[in-house]
Amino acid sequence: MLNPTKGWKSGRETGRPPGRCKLARSNYQFVKRQKELARKKKREKKIQRKLEKNALKEEAASEAEKEDEPPLSP
Repeated sequence: MLNPTKGWKSGRETGRPPGRCKLARSNYQFVKRQKELARKKKREKKIQRKLEKNALKEEAASEAEKEDEPPLSP
C-alpha cells in the first residue's frame, strides 16, 4: 500500500506478514458452475426446439388426414 508521505507501507503497517502478499485469484468453482448452467440452458433450448418441431410435424400430418377423409353426410 502506498503511503503518500513515506512511500510503500511495510508488512507490519498493513497487518500482513512480510512477503506474504496475496494476489487476487480466479474463483474456479464459480466459473465452472456458470459453464455448467450455460450448457444446461443450451441443452434445454435444443430439446424445446425439437419438441416444437415434432409438434408442428404431427399437427401438419393430422390436418392432412382430415383433408383426405370425406366429410360425414347424414
